Amino acid sequence: LGGSNSPHDQVSQVDTSQCALGQEPVCLLGGKKESNCAVRKSLRDDPPAVLQIEAQKIDIGLSSVNASLHTPDGDNFVQLHGATGRSNVFVQLSLNFSGSVGGALARSLGSTIDLNVSVDRAALEAAVYVGVDAQSFRSVPTWNYVHPQCFASSITGVELIDLVMGVDVTDISLGVPELAASPPLIAGGVQITQDIVRSLLASYGDAAMPILQGFLRSDVVSKASSHIQNKASEKLSKECPEPMGRETDHHTRKPMIDEGLGRRFIGTATGILFLTAAVAA
Repeated sequence: LGGSNSPHDQVSQVDTSQCALGQEPVCLLGGKKESNCAVRKSLRDDPPAVLQIEAQKIDIGLSSVNASLHTPDGDNFVQLHGATGRSNVFVQLSLNFSGSVGGALARSLGSTIDLNVSVDRAALEAAVYVGVDAQSFRSVPTWNYVHPQCFASSITGVELIDLVMGVDVTDISLGVPELAASPPLIAGGVQITQDIVRSLLASYGDAAMPILQGFLRSDVVSKASSHIQNKASEKLSKECPEPMGRETDHHTRKPMIDEGLGRRFIGTATGILFLTAAVAA
């Protein structure tokens, strides 16, 4: 995988920092009854113990972003490559625990935690197969290339083939922004978790990437490919819009631009021009 310096490559470099979430928090972990959570699993069923984790905010600061799109000659593969320099990911999490701990009942034991991940380098490469009927595609007017549904009949298949990822994590820090207002149990647990994560990063950081790569290829590629296919099918199923100025609203009104009438006017004007030139001569 990877880009090249061929004319088919498109490269951009930007510096950006943006919020990666919308207005609503995203539930990462919750109880079995929480249908909107990514993972629905209680810590214990009897007596019940539920930990709910929500992402309140995600800020991604990227520096020296390089992105390339490469379409090799003679095949239907598209290669995507993206890389960043030194970057930072900030995640604000809200934790809420309800249940029994060591025989004691805890209700709405919650706090906010800040997670900072510093990355020295990150790269992602993807190979996507796009099946195209070249003859059918060439019959589509060029101004309709911006509308995928206009050349939907030319697409025979879309599939994500492979993902390759590389991340060099330099530091991970966890903190409680409102330490005085947070329960001592959570504050102590956050500190212990940070120490464990940093120790694992220092000792086994080099082994993390092969594990992540195996997870990407064994689980993420197939799911992402299905998601891409569903989105492509949804996009391609829409009706191709009529050219601007020639809209008829499904043949309910005449277009503003009448191409046939325009050709007749041009022909008439050309004839008059030649006739005038002949008379003048």
